[in-house]
Amino acid sequence: MKRVGVITDDAYLFQKINLALRGFAKCEKTSGAHEQSSFDLCLFDADTGLDTPTGALTMSREKECDLRIPFLTSDLLSLFEQKRAPKLDEVTKTVHIGKVSAKLTDLEFELLSLLLSERRFFSKEEILDQVWQNNADEGIVNVYIHYLREKLEADGEKVIICARNKGYGISEKFMGREDE
Repeated sequence: MKRVGVITDDAYLFQKINLALRGFAKCEKTSGAHEQSSFDLCLFDADTGLDTPTGALTMSREKECDLRIPFLTSDLLSLFEQKRAPKLDEVTKTVHIGKVSAKLTDLEFELLSLLLSERRFFSKEEILDQVWQNNADEGIVNVYIHYLREKLEADGEKVIICARNKGYGISEKFMGREDE
């Protein structure tokens, strides 16, 4: 079960978040002293007047923020889902996926972009054709998959999956929601 850290002095707000995420995630009230990385998502009540912790998503009744209070349960859940979906930056060749941010080489970026392009497995032949234009052998695919796994799976969560006789794909939980 996922863990959500909530930084707020408002007991009602914490209870509302806890009830909204029941069965989906475990909420923990925190003072902000905990490591942000120990949570799958950290929500910060920006109306407290404290400085926003790095990596926390903000909630507010008055200020510009990630989650406007009062909120619908669906808004909170979609915020949680968005946090999991990968974000690729073509200019800087970086990826943010789960709790990991990584700088990629051009080939790593192309390979990851291909794997994220569709909800399916890509064979080594397809990868060679799309990324290397058939100017390499199949062994290079294994090498670059290994490089990506080292960068993307640093927190232990499996991002790239392999299926015998199918190829490589991205774990469904990192593909975002079907209705996006």
